[in-house]
Amino acid sequence: MDLIVLNIGNTNTQWARFASGRLGEIYRMPSSELGPLSFPHHVPMAASSVIPSAGTILAGFDIFWLDATKKHGIDLSLLKNPSGFGSDRLANLVAAADFSELPAIVADFGTAITIDLLGEGKRFEGGVIIPGRIMMRQALNSFTAQIPIFENFDANGAVLGLDTREAVSFGCDKALIGGVREIISSIKLQCSARSGIPVLAAGGDADFFLENVSGLTCVGNAFTLRGTAKAWELHNES
Repeated sequence: MDLIVLNIGNTNTQWARFASGRLGEIYRMPSSELGPLSFPHHVPMAASSVIPSAGTILAGFDIFWLDATKKHGIDLSLLKNPSGFGSDRLANLVAAADFSELPAIVADFGTAITIDLLGEGKRFEGGVIIPGRIMMRQALNSFTAQIPIFENFDANGAVLGLDTREAVSFGCDKALIGGVREIISSIKLQCSARSGIPVLAAGGDADFFLENVSGLTCVGNAFTLRGTAKAWELHNES
């Protein structure tokens, strides 16, 4: 069956055709431009989404919305509130279960950064959510009187900024590099397989962290889409 797979994020939406077990070319659009004219109505869809209004925006389409109630193969028994678990994080776990050795740590670097542990038996064992790089910059702009929003993401290794732009850029980036390292280290200490556990890096800002945090494994920009497609396959198995 021909299928359109979507990863609807806070900032951008990815989508691709899925047929015969393979994803086609990946397209990307701002999530603010998501609408009923974005896709053909005659092709069914499978979607993970962090935007609650997406269901209303795409009303009338034949869409499999990934959530904890679907058949996805992940053990979520430790979750306190399965209905509140993000479908993007769930899609990443499904992808990790299908494409990686377990246990594995899945880090998705987007508008927000999520770092989750998938243990043996495909059991979700907990995770972390922190602001991403642009969100940290936006917070400084929103809650101070004089710090503008900077879109500069260049990091040249300097420790101290010599103007406000550099101070914000280096401060946010260095804080997140250190934070990601510490979180991964803490998760590994919690996990029984402390050495050799893969740390899978996905998301739109993954390249920055791959360059600055050792031990990460690049899984490409289609990881969440792959997990969504796999969950659709599992849910529709006879």
